[in-house]
Amino acid sequence: MLSHRLEACSTVEPLNINVEYLNLDREYLNTVGEYLNINVEYLNINVEYLNTVVEPLSLNVEYLKINVEPLNLDREPLNLDREYLNTVVEPLSLLNEPLNLIPDSRFPIPDSRFLAYP
Repeated sequence: MLSHRLEACSTVEPLNINVEYLNLDREYLNTVGEYLNINVEYLNINVEYLNTVVEPLSLNVEYLKINVEPLNLDREPLNLDREYLNTVVEPLSLLNEPLNLIPDSRFPIPDSRFLAYP
């Protein structure tokens, strides 16, 4: 494996780098190096932590079972019994009493003489 790497490196032409354009200031390099510093403590992975994360993601197959029997619909015709219809219609009935409208100055009643009829 090492011999292949040496052969590959020997065939590559050297890169032409102009040193004038590189600003190798020690202070600049130190500031960049600080951001690239990786703390190994944060990379420590505890097996107990992984187990606690994985457990809530496990799916129980028993809860995914769907019982089809309650989904069967009866195809009997609708029973339009008069008593049933009356109980439904009664709450929707409107009173025939006249509406008591209180005049409000904010909403004047238009004069019928000025209404435009087509």
